[in-house]
Amino acid sequence: MTSKPRRAVIFIDGVEQKISVVNIPKAVRFYVFVSKPNSSFQVTRFERLPSSSARGVPGSKQWEWG
Repeated sequence: MTSKPRRAVIFIDGVEQKISVVNIPKAVRFYVFVSKPNSSFQVTRFERLPSSSARGVPGSKQWEWG
């Protein structure tokens, strides 16, 4: 990841979500809290892209790392 500041954009089934995280360090660990009973999630892909495929979503929010 070479962008400054580093930014992670979340996509679910190829659809950009309304949240992203900025100012992330070079190395990170992900922790997830699943609140609904019998729910789960799976990371199917983690990619470093040569250019961002994020286009922005109306009403989106950025969370600052840390």
